[in-house]
Amino acid sequence: GLARRRLQELLDGLRPSYDFILLDSSPLLLVPDGFMVGRCADGVVFSVRPGVSQAADVYAGYERAVEHHLPFVGVVVNGIDRKSAYARAYRRRPAAAVTAAATAAPAAED
Repeated sequence: GLARRRLQELLDGLRPSYDFILLDSSPLLLVPDGFMVGRCADGVVFSVRPGVSQAADVYAGYERAVEHHLPFVGVVVNGIDRKSAYARAYRRRPAAAVTAAATAAPAAED
């Protein structure tokens, strides 16, 4: 519709000026706005929160995204309790390994 065309025109006008454009939208399962935004985006990322986001709902949202051919990229988990086992596992990783991985030279292209 008209709103989607206007959003697409806005994004097309902004893309040459920015490396990344992040759009925040409503949850896919609640209102259709997320689908319109997702169709204009280069990628869709779900934001989930432990203890709030239910796995079945997240998976249902993923299925709907795939069904509507949205470019699903992945999931961001926010609100991790620093005392949780999940967070503790990251604190145990040696900083040198993290730094080495982050600064490694990119693989040569074929």
